[in-house]
Amino acid sequence: MSTPEDPFSPPPEDRPATDPPPQPPGYAAPPPSPGAMPPGWGPPAGYGAPPPGYPPAPPGYPALPPGYGAQPPYGGYGYGYGGPPPYPQRGTNIMAIFALAGAFFCPLVGLVLGFVALSQIRRTGEDGRGLAIAGVVISGVIVLFFLAVIGIAIVDCAANPETC
Repeated sequence: MSTPEDPFSPPPEDRPATDPPPQPPGYAAPPPSPGAMPPGWGPPAGYGAPPPGYPPAPPGYPALPPGYGAQPPYGGYGYGYGGPPPYPQRGTNIMAIFALAGAFFCPLVGLVLGFVALSQIRRTGEDGRGLAIAGVVISGVIVLFFLAVIGIAIVDCAANPETC
C-alpha cells in the first residue's frame, strides 16, 4: 500500500495525474507555471502623448491617436534587386605579377619591376605586395648567383690563364 507522501506512488483517484504532487512540509511554494505573470506584474502602462517638439500632422492626414508617438523613419529596404551597393575593389598590382614572372625569365627586369611595384603599392594601396617582394627576392638571388659565377670565373682565369 502506498502513502500520499511517496513521490513514486500513482496519483490517487480524486486528484488528476496532471496536478503536481503536494509540497512536503518545510519547502517553499512551487514556482508559477510557465507563461504566468509574476505577482504584482501586469501589462505596461500607456505611453502617453509624444514629447513636445513634434510637428502637428500635415493637412489631409489624421492626427496621431492618443498614446502613440511619431513613426520612426524607415531604415531602407535592404539590398533589393540590385544586390549590395558597389564598393571599390582593389586589384593586384600588375607590375608585381610581372616582377614575379620576370624573376625567372630575366632577373634584372624582375628586380626593377619588383621595386617599381613596391613603390606603386605603397602609394595606391593595391594588393600584390607579397608578389612584388617575392619577385625582388628571387631576382636578387638569381642575380647574385650569376655575379658569383662570373666572379669565380674571373678569379679562375686570373689564377690559370691557360684554361681561359
